[in-house]
Amino acid sequence: MRQEIRLRPNTPASYNNLGSVLQQQGRLADAIAAHRRAIELNPNYAEAFLALGNALRQQGDLERAVGSYRSAIAARRDYPEAHNNIGVLLQMQGRLDRRQQHIARRSRYDRLRGGRV
Repeated sequence: MRQEIRLRPNTPASYNNLGSVLQQQGRLADAIAAHRRAIELNPNYAEAFLALGNALRQQGDLERAVGSYRSAIAARRDYPEAHNNIGVLLQMQGRLDRRQQHIARRSRYDRLRGGRV
């Protein structure tokens, strides 16, 4: 992964992939930095915002995770995974009215994509 970054240092996907590997290894601070670098290189990279939100959630920073999921949705409105993840966090925070809106959107986008609800 790091060799890929050395060969192609301005490729957002390389940083996002590195962040995912680092997160799996429990290196959350490094994972967050890698996802943020991917976003710096491509400010509309919805998948990187989602991955950053997941790392922030795992780190316990729920407010920033919600913000990251919202950024993923802003970058790609029809992103069911981001709607689902923000809905789960809103439920954890007791914000059930907002949670239901995101879960409903996720279900709608899943049906439009022909996926499961």
